[in-house]
Amino acid sequence: MQPQNAYGLFSGFFGLGQFLAFSGQVQQQNAGQLAEFLTGGWQYPTCAVHLVYRQKGAPRTESTKMHFVGLNSDEDAVAYQQETERAQVLAQRRPLSSDRFFEWK
Repeated sequence: MQPQNAYGLFSGFFGLGQFLAFSGQVQQQNAGQLAEFLTGGWQYPTCAVHLVYRQKGAPRTESTKMHFVGLNSDEDAVAYQQETERAQVLAQRRPLSSDRFFEWK
């Protein structure tokens, strides 16, 4: 992907008004079902982030891996959270650590 295209995609996503993080605890069997579930039938965008860094001179790297849904407003976030099946897959506490996602490991 060209850097200018990537910048446009990410800046558009992170320009949204609200974000919720997924816990990684999902029941869907395949990637298509999972994507449709997390996006609310393709209504909301999602973004997976995996960041690895090492401070200059540090002996080891630090990393984070998270998956977010982007919502337009606080009202959208509340509506998204109130759907029972989705509420169960959202991160409920921080720092999050699951089989798939984690914050600062």
